[in-house]
Amino acid sequence: MAREKSPGLDLALCRQVAEQCAAIKLRRAARLVNQQYDRMRRPAGLTGPQFSLLVALALAGSPTVTQLARLLELDQTTLSRTVRPLEKGALLKFGQGPDRRTRTVSLTERGVARLSAALRLWRESQTQLLARFGAARWADLSDHLKALHGLYEEP
Repeated sequence: MAREKSPGLDLALCRQVAEQCAAIKLRRAARLVNQQYDRMRRPAGLTGPQFSLLVALALAGSPTVTQLARLLELDQTTLSRTVRPLEKGALLKFGQGPDRRTRTVSLTERGVARLSAALRLWRESQTQLLARFGAARWADLSDHLKALHGLYEEP
């Protein structure tokens, strides 16, 4: 079935967007890479955002909720959605912050155990990515992604 052309649209510009748009290319690549890592991480029972959050907690110790949101570059709503199942699963716990208005977040023993399992699976995924993509190419891409991130990072 032939596709109808959309009258009034600049189709050359649409082709340029499809071929060159950084957001589209990054989203597609991220989706494919995430799918692979999700398959490998599935036995640990963690989603990508949950894994990222637990790694951040392991590195940060017991940050406040606000500090954790900043660290992960998430808004409070998205952070709450990610935290809720981890709290219900007893993988993290909340504590009293430095004042009455703040709460801290930290890993529980169960969270440490789950993260340890997920880290082993991550290592396997990362090894496969490096074998397929090439360690040098990944190092270059990682540097470019950091630079790109710096362009849009809020002060």
